[in-house]
Amino acid sequence: MKILKNNKEEATELTFYNLLKIFKIQRKFIVLFISVSLVLVGVYSYFVPHLYIATASLVPPDDQSSGMGLANFLQTLSGGVSLGSMGQASRIQIFQEILKSREVAKIITDTMKLQNDPRFKAPNLLTVYNAVSQSMEINLKRTGLLTISTTVATPWLPGKKDAESAAKLASDISNAAIIALDKINHEKNVSKAKRKRIYIEKILAEKHNLLDTFDARLEKFRQVHKVIAIDDQSQAVLTSAISVGADLAKAEVELNLKLQEYEPNSPVIKLYKGKVNNLRAQYQRIQRGGINTSDDFSIPLNEVPSLIRQYTNHVREQKILEQVNIYLETQKYQEAIQEESDIPTIEILDKAVPPSRRESPNRKLMLILTFFISSVFALAIVTLFSVYKGNIYLKRSVKYNQPEA
Repeated sequence: MKILKNNKEEATELTFYNLLKIFKIQRKFIVLFISVSLVLVGVYSYFVPHLYIATASLVPPDDQSSGMGLANFLQTLSGGVSLGSMGQASRIQIFQEILKSREVAKIITDTMKLQNDPRFKAPNLLTVYNAVSQSMEINLKRTGLLTISTTVATPWLPGKKDAESAAKLASDISNAAIIALDKINHEKNVSKAKRKRIYIEKILAEKHNLLDTFDARLEKFRQVHKVIAIDDQSQAVLTSAISVGADLAKAEVELNLKLQEYEPNSPVIKLYKGKVNNLRAQYQRIQRGGINTSDDFSIPLNEVPSLIRQYTNHVREQKILEQVNIYLETQKYQEAIQEESDIPTIEILDKAVPPSRRESPNRKLMLILTFFISSVFALAIVTLFSVYKGNIYLKRSVKYNQPEA
């Protein structure tokens, strides 16, 4: 490649202007190189397998779970004091890990018979499961949205039917993954609910026996200490004691007054003494419990504080056990319902549909990149070849001999 100047072949210096002249002279080669590159890449884009991606999305599940029931119950008993979180992992993150598991790939493979599909043909099922898992990409967005994207490739030199089949298979695998996730989650919930129900029934039987023991103990305490409603009884005894005590004080004052008027052995004094003795005997019986012998539910005043404490403890333990039994009964029925429930455990936002366009190859982008890359290569080849042939040379520094002094 040489530049013709005045009909003579001359080497020129490497400058931008001279390069343009060389590119102009070699324009046929440059155009041919770029055209061949575009044709080859264009043909390759038709032969290379096409990739189709189908995406499904799941809504984050409700944070409320049955595991919080005990916390809410304890919070109720504690007067509404917050007991904090139970520290459970986010369910949507658990869903993400389940979707990556081999069990999901197994369910998808068995459901869709992928071991018979040429695109997943493998010498053993484990390899098929790995291929199915690798075809799916599970992404958890910051908003909590979970997406399942499945990529399926067509064979080389795909036709229209191959493209439609790959697009449909990609959407079917994404939707089958959702079904597999729901199945695994449902089986997990049913198994957990069954174990919890059996455990609750065991604890409930123990609590029922314990409550029967406390009921019998409280009943015996009431019989022994003549307690029905200790607050009302103690109030009634206290009122009676105050009334009799007041009458006794009045009678003693009247007796002292009469002693000023009559002799100690006079009938009047004997009558007043008998009244005082009778009131004093009644007051003492009240202190010991009971105004008369037929009073079966009067409590001795000196035993009231101790009886109130003991009775309060018995009643408190009884009420706590009753509340625990009510909670356990409720939980037992909830777990029984969960065990028999077939309600979906996940919420689907978008089901996967067969994509209308392939993900790759992007023929337009490939041709644009090929044009620019081939252009650079063509110009570089022309430039290097011209330097090699000596048609152009790099600028060199020239040293002049200095004249002698």
